[in-house]
Amino acid sequence: MNAHRDCDKCTGKAVAWMYGGEIYRITARKDRYGEVHDFICNTCRFEKKNTADWVIEGPREIDRHSVISQNHYDGASTTVR
Repeated sequence: MNAHRDCDKCTGKAVAWMYGGEIYRITARKDRYGEVHDFICNTCRFEKKNTADWVIEGPREIDRHSVISQNHYDGASTTVR
């Protein structure tokens, strides 16, 4: 989900990786080339994990060729023995 918050150190624009209503990871927003578009500080990245800390803007647009959109990985599975 795209999310933002008021932060005096950074842009405050981030991607909130959520499962249900719980945030488990915060990352910087990237452009279509995979480069960081908006910098976020370590406070936003590591210390703000509550949904009350963020304004959730809505779902991100995921490229249809992305592994995330496929919801599976192609190729042979490997087993560690």
